Amino acid sequence: MHNDFPSDPGVKLQLFARRHGGDYVMRSERRGQYGASGSPEGSNHHNKKKKKRAGALYILLAVLLSVVLWPIGMILLWRRKLRWKVTTKLLASIVCLALCAAMCIFALTYQTSNPDITRAQDSVNDFLDNASVHIGDFYQDICDRAVVAYHTALDLNDALARASLKSAVDGLDLAVKGADSLNRLIGKTEDVPVASDAPTEAPVEATDAPEAAETPVPTPTWPPEETDAPEETAVPDATDAPVEPLAEEPTEAPTEAPTEQPTPEPTATPVVSTDLKPKPAAEAVVYYNAGGKKYHMAETCRGMKSANPGTLGAAVSENYQKCDSCNSPDPSILEQADVVWLDENNLFHLTDECVNFTGKWSLATLDDALTNGYYPCTTCKAGLYMAVRGQTADTQTAETGAAPAETVEPSPEVITPDFALKPAGDALVYHSPNGGWYHSIDNCKGMSGASQYPLSECVDHYKWCRRCEPPEPELVNEKCLWQDENSLCHTTDECPNFIGKYKLIPRDDALDAGLSGCLLCGANRYLIPNTTINYIAE
Repeated sequence: MHNDFPSDPGVKLQLFARRHGGDYVMRSERRGQYGASGSPEGSNHHNKKKKKRAGALYILLAVLLSVVLWPIGMILLWRRKLRWKVTTKLLASIVCLALCAAMCIFALTYQTSNPDITRAQDSVNDFLDNASVHIGDFYQDICDRAVVAYHTALDLNDALARASLKSAVDGLDLAVKGADSLNRLIGKTEDVPVASDAPTEAPVEATDAPEAAETPVPTPTWPPEETDAPEETAVPDATDAPVEPLAEEPTEAPTEAPTEQPTPEPTATPVVSTDLKPKPAAEAVVYYNAGGKKYHMAETCRGMKSANPGTLGAAVSENYQKCDSCNSPDPSILEQADVVWLDENNLFHLTDECVNFTGKWSLATLDDALTNGYYPCTTCKAGLYMAVRGQTADTQTAETGAAPAETVEPSPEVITPDFALKPAGDALVYHSPNGGWYHSIDNCKGMSGASQYPLSECVDHYKWCRRCEPPEPELVNEKCLWQDENSLCHTTDECPNFIGKYKLIPRDDALDAGLSGCLLCGANRYLIPNTTINYIAE
């Protein structure tokens, strides 16, 4: 048997493994199907090619694209083919981003004489400016909504806390009531046997009592002397004495009371607290543009186009200012009490929606309306509201319409200046050939290749720049004074006394600000208080 044992080593190892019941694990290299090299025949596990590392050309291309086109370069830089450390790739990404930003800024601000390059620069700058404005508005909207959501969450938390506290209190009350009812029930069950014994004796006494009461009744009533005396004394006193005063006094008291007391008090208080409330001044409809600074009474004021209607309260909250040309209401009217609505027929109303309202509306306090000769409207009960507020006026003259002519006595002095105002449309502003905004300076926001143009030629095709604050588009058809850097007003910026850069300001705004006018160019004649100007053509 020793000679029959196979001589092949591989066969010997397999037989050895079988004798051990399969507990022996043979290495794969020792098995028969492996060759001398230790790799299996027909297996491709170790024949796969290893990935090559990135060469110098790949690294150079990734860096250049990261500087020129940063997102595309990042794709090549962060591939596994480029076997750099994470910190090295992160540092390279930051450096390439800084270089890319610097190169873009240089390309957009570099001044060239090529009109095509300048046009492209202006277009990109306008797009970035527009995007920055929209992103800023979006961010502000998100912040406002976050604040509202935060306050709403606080209110909800308070409401839930109050509801839970109320539920706890109701639960305690219910428990106390249950305990009281249980105590009463226990008390009644204990008193039941006592109460059952009592009625057995009580009826006996009750039956005896009436018998005793019936027998003594006839004995005291039979004597005639005791029954006649009370009848004679009680009957005449009860019939004669009280009848006359009771018949006379009630008739006089009720007749006097209804005539003096019921009329004044019940009618005044309920009507004022509910019905007689003027329409809030914040709900007055005004017009303003998204890029403007002022709100107007008319949507076509100062050549304004496509103005959106809104409320006075919303316009003031968004920091819009009043327009003096169309007599817009002052923002301070929102803080006043007893504000009424004035029409063009010298009547004041509680609302501009009254059926007797005539013409355009204006706002004023009740005292100012009465001082200026306005009279209450009887349709919307403005007179009753005035009476409740302690004011008096002659309502008959208001209905006839004779009083308004008498109240308009003082008239402002009309002044004709010696020099005409230079038109605001002739103010020079800057814009690039293909830009979207007009500016007060030629280098606003890295602008290049800008030229000067009249304001009247720019308001219809270009937007107002909010950074350098050139003249507003609403002023193009306005009679404006020319204010210099010393806050001195002129009729033109070509005055010899004019210093620095100009600023267009309407006459009413200059009067409100207390500015003074130049004597040389005759601007002082425009700034005389309580006067109206007879404007002359230039």
